[in-house]
Amino acid sequence: VDTVIATKLWIKVLTELLGLSDTVKKDTSKMLTEDLGLLDTLAKGVTLHPLSVSP
Repeated sequence: VDTVIATKLWIKVLTELLGLSDTVKKDTSKMLTEDLGLLDTLAKGVTLHPLSVSP
């Protein structure tokens, strides 16, 4: 029960601080990644600057 309350409080704080929305329908990590645009940014960064291994 304490974990559920702490999780809800954490999501509420993040929502208020970062202006995120749609917190109820998504899990925390997925919601943060999508709302902050990290998936798109990472995908573009890897496409523009692919990781390479130097010999």
